[in-house]
Amino acid sequence: MHITAQAMAASNYFYMSLTNSSAAESWPCYFITPDGLVQNKLTENKPGVLISDLNISKQYYDASKPYRLDAINGKLNSGECVQDTKSVDRDSLY
Repeated sequence: MHITAQAMAASNYFYMSLTNSSAAESWPCYFITPDGLVQNKLTENKPGVLISDLNISKQYYDASKPYRLDAINGKLNSGECVQDTKSVDRDSLY
């Protein structure tokens, strides 16, 4: 679970707090920075409270930055914007 969370945090450039469940066997809590690195985590299968410092002025490596606006605007790998019916009319069934 934490590997997926790290990838999502890095791809989208945001902090992530990954909490565990109350089950006896579960992954530990994680705090992940916008570059996808684990800043802090708890011990697996042991109760605890995770407290992490957040420095919002710190600049992290952003691997997706050069491509983010193009992706938001519909330009994908080919370099062309995608034009399809569902993207234009999101209320239709087809």
